[in-house]
Amino acid sequence: MRENLRMRDSFFRNDEAPQLRIVEVTRRFRPELILTSPNQDRTPGQRFSGRVTIIGG
Repeated sequence: MRENLRMRDSFFRNDEAPQLRIVEVTRRFRPELILTSPNQDRTPGQRFSGRVTIIGG
């Protein structure tokens, strides 16, 4: 399953709001595995999405 949280590419921060969205989805679906972007990705949006998923998930 893939859940789109509708966060604008390269315009979100690693702060409470996106983390809480990820926590809500994680609690709802209770996944065994979460695939996300690596922290060292070449684009800022990919790096931030990876970091916020690790913290929020």
